[in-house]
Amino acid sequence: MRANRDERNRWIRQFTEFSGMDSLDRKAVVQMIRNITVLGKSEIRVSFAYEVEYRQTLSLLEQAGTADRKAG
Repeated sequence: MRANRDERNRWIRQFTEFSGMDSLDRKAVVQMIRNITVLGKSEIRVSFAYEVEYRQTLSLLEQAGTADRKAG
């Protein structure tokens, strides 16, 4: 159970590790980017490795904030 929890929270540790970067290095790209798709001469799409987990966390935080405002 603990290993599962650690795996689920790994993305948070990686976000924290790379949060102060001014430029990308290979380590950050390998760990944080799932793929890069070239759509045209001037357009690319970047898919992040933990995009789903990040969006879920934002949603939970938003719900918690809404609940706090209703209670207060």
